[in-house]
Amino acid sequence: MTTKLIARTLGLASICLAGTVAAAPFSPFDARAMSMGGTGVSSAKSASAANFNPALLATQSAEDDFGMILPAIGLLASDPDDLIDGVDEIQDQHLDALSDAITASNVPAAEAAAGDLATALRGIDGDNVLVSLGGGAGFSIPSKKFGMALNISLVTTVAISPAISAADLAAIDSIAAGYTGQPDPTDNLTSTVDAVALGIAEVGISFARTFDSLGGWALGITPKVQQITTYDYKVTLDADDDEGFDSGDISDSEESDSFFNADIGVSKKFGDNQSWQAGLVVKNIIEQEVTSVLGTKMMISPQARVGISHATSWSTIAIDLDLTDNDSVVVGNSSQFLAAGIELDAFDTAQLRFGYRHNLSDDDGEDLLSAGLGLSPLGISLEISAIGNEDTVGVVFQTGFRF
Repeated sequence: MTTKLIARTLGLASICLAGTVAAAPFSPFDARAMSMGGTGVSSAKSASAANFNPALLATQSAEDDFGMILPAIGLLASDPDDLIDGVDEIQDQHLDALSDAITASNVPAAEAAAGDLATALRGIDGDNVLVSLGGGAGFSIPSKKFGMALNISLVTTVAISPAISAADLAAIDSIAAGYTGQPDPTDNLTSTVDAVALGIAEVGISFARTFDSLGGWALGITPKVQQITTYDYKVTLDADDDEGFDSGDISDSEESDSFFNADIGVSKKFGDNQSWQAGLVVKNIIEQEVTSVLGTKMMISPQARVGISHATSWSTIAIDLDLTDNDSVVVGNSSQFLAAGIELDAFDTAQLRFGYRHNLSDDDGEDLLSAGLGLSPLGISLEISAIGNEDTVGVVFQTGFRF
């Protein structure tokens, strides 16, 4: 398995995106939210509000009459197991070392190389690389009496993982235990590199209203149509540099279904000058299960999140917490995020943002730091954000209007 093969595998994400598929994160890529650690249930603004909590359409500033995002484009990539480094080591060292030793009939070298290769293969078995690409657009008309929004999101998540076969390990182990002229196992490997992609293309129309009879609580709902698409594809571990994930073969592995779903949320402003806001949202309230062409089952389950924020004319501070432990829809660890973020706003023209996110479900305590910059002169917005740690990196670029 070569580095070029991994690069081709990563390219699967862009192939799937071209087919208008999307993944199921809590929300689409959003520059302001990413730079503030992923917060937004009580703090999202304008055209982004409905993506995080549709009730926020009824609690926006009275000065906000219309908001638009066109477009938002983002990328998030994670290699938590150092899979790419492991693959490079196998290709650059172990495969050639074993093959060369067998060709030269060098018994000690063949046994040593086979032992090293078996250890390296076991080390990457079940590891994964995750890549998400996506974009979206949104249009909102906030109103305390009847807020509305239209949101479209396209995001695709691809999981890449090697599956090391018992037959390959047995053949290599036999050489490590004693080379007696066995054939070169690297000539006919049965281990594979598996790529599974899951996506959801969403179109949702949100409605929200503040009810004075309920103490000023706002209620919002987003009925939406989801197209859930899966791709499930394999290539062998010994694929040549010119081989890899072919777009035509990937298309043959496509399975697609359409569903109706909905998000529902509440929010309320309180405190002096109504500067505090609380929010609660449940997304994807109808559980959906899909099965790929190779039998991989993937679930889109309800997600609940609560948030609280404080805003002034020059700052916003927000904290969000997942109330549900969310299983990965493809592979990898489950997630339950605690996120915090701050935005400093200079005269509603320039914004500086920082954030932090921690996965409560990860025993290793996955911590991500984020930052971003926004420019919004005359209601025109230009925003960029980044989030990452030593294993993960993400960026979002976004433009829009608000007036």
